[in-house]
Amino acid sequence: AAVEKTGKAAVRLGYPQEPGIQPVNILRVYVSPRDKAAGQVYETLLSMAPQIYVGLSGKELVLNPQCLKEEEIQTVIDGLNAAL
Repeated sequence: AAVEKTGKAAVRLGYPQEPGIQPVNILRVYVSPRDKAAGQVYETLLSMAPQIYVGLSGKELVLNPQCLKEEEIQTVIDGLNAAL
């Protein structure tokens, strides 16, 4: 929601539907950039310090919060907002 409020991306929650994605029972965050290509945002996130690793599925970035620690959430939000 903090990313969506900027107006730079649409954000939705969902479970993976693509074949081969495991585990399928963990809710993911899907981010669709509005002004930049998802691949461009993906590359920017990887070049940041600290690096932010996300998945890339078509025109969406995919965040899997499974291993994310509570104290890392704001870093991810700030990184996404900066990259967008």
